[in-house]
Amino acid sequence: MVPVIRSLFISLSLHILLSWLLLQVPETWTSLSPVNTSSVEVEILNRPPAKDERQVVRETTIPEAQKSLDQSLARFLSAKRERVILETQAKNSGMTKNRSQNNFETSKKYTETGKDFTGYKPVDFSKALRDKGESTVGEALPTDLAVGSFTALNTDQYQFYSFYSRIEELIRFRWETKVRDALDIFDRRRLLGRIGDKNWTTQAVFLLDRHGKLQKILVMKESGITSFDQAAISSFQEVMLFPNPPKEMVEGDGFIRLKYSFTVHINPNVMATR
Repeated sequence: MVPVIRSLFISLSLHILLSWLLLQVPETWTSLSPVNTSSVEVEILNRPPAKDERQVVRETTIPEAQKSLDQSLARFLSAKRERVILETQAKNSGMTKNRSQNNFETSKKYTETGKDFTGYKPVDFSKALRDKGESTVGEALPTDLAVGSFTALNTDQYQFYSFYSRIEELIRFRWETKVRDALDIFDRRRLLGRIGDKNWTTQAVFLLDRHGKLQKILVMKESGITSFDQAAISSFQEVMLFPNPPKEMVEGDGFIRLKYSFTVHINPNVMATR
């Protein structure tokens, strides 16, 4: 089974909801054991978002020919300020990375979005990038972005980006592994009959102390499948300590709040053929 899996990169949500829930899927959907929460309190809130926030995305290498001098506010945050001629996202899932094999595509993939990109010229990645292969994207990005051969987004600099990047490296593999394990034990016929082609999103706030130790998890919105929610929670619980957090992130009550959204996209056509 090779489902399509995308994570909404530890999105410090301004753009993401802060409401998720955890334990309301029938046991026939999953036989995973409940998460041991004895060391870290897990609270289910099911609370609507308080405000809109900008999404943190992983930094990508963008060729000079794709860059723009636009000065408008970006809807994404990342390692540095970038402006591009056209915002796009890679068509393949995985850790966000642009690779040199790909040239910008202007074919029917873009006409399907209802936008006209016929005047946009291909970009040669060979000189800008060292890694070869297909570009991948690990964030669940807005649906109005064109899908192409690489990811290029307008971003403003986020001062805590390096800390979030380190967390992603600790969490992402654990989370994806647990999601795949959950999919392996599902009753496939029952699952396919219920899901269609959709996204399952778990949203949570992880509270760390000033030293980076996990203290509490607030589940703001459940995905609808218990084991997907557990995958997000237990990934953080396994790590427990996130060293060297920026002291500026510590709030008045002594906690650092990390707002994350985990999205699983299941492609029924792929599951049906495996």
